[in-house]
Amino acid sequence: CELDVADERSVERVVKNVSDRYARLDVLINNAGTVNRSSVMALERAAWDHVLATNLTGPFLCTKQAARVMSQHGSGSIINIASIYALTGPSKGLFSAYTAAKHGVIGLTRANAVELAPLGIRVNAIAPGWHHTEMTASMRGTPDYDATERRTPMGRWGEPHDVVGAALYLASPAAGF
Repeated sequence: CELDVADERSVERVVKNVSDRYARLDVLINNAGTVNRSSVMALERAAWDHVLATNLTGPFLCTKQAARVMSQHGSGSIINIASIYALTGPSKGLFSAYTAAKHGVIGLTRANAVELAPLGIRVNAIAPGWHHTEMTASMRGTPDYDATERRTPMGRWGEPHDVVGAALYLASPAAGF
């Protein structure tokens, strides 16, 4: 289902469609994201708003609508994709909006985990480091790419499938507590 995570009506429509089609909603992964690599001194307000709308307001809206459906069945798993920048901050700056939004995702995860647990809904976050994605494609072959690879313990960039195992675990009954 295609949707705009920053548009509450769009989110509400998709969650209703999924719920109507499958009679329930078991797992939500808040993974939509965008980035702006501008200096804080050059970052336009519209760019700031866009990054926060996608990366922080989106998980809020999707969680709000999904939790309403999940609570009807007394179970569910919500997995927020944060970022290592939510925990460490960027090494060279230039990610003010992204870092602030992903830090907010950690706070949203913590608040929602406590609020929704009595309803049988688990809320967790995964905070991946640098991965090969559409958002990072322009960095390949640059000095920053090589520097990131050198300082990563595994000695390589992650691949999207590297996050799948953690998401499957968190969505499964094995992570029931």
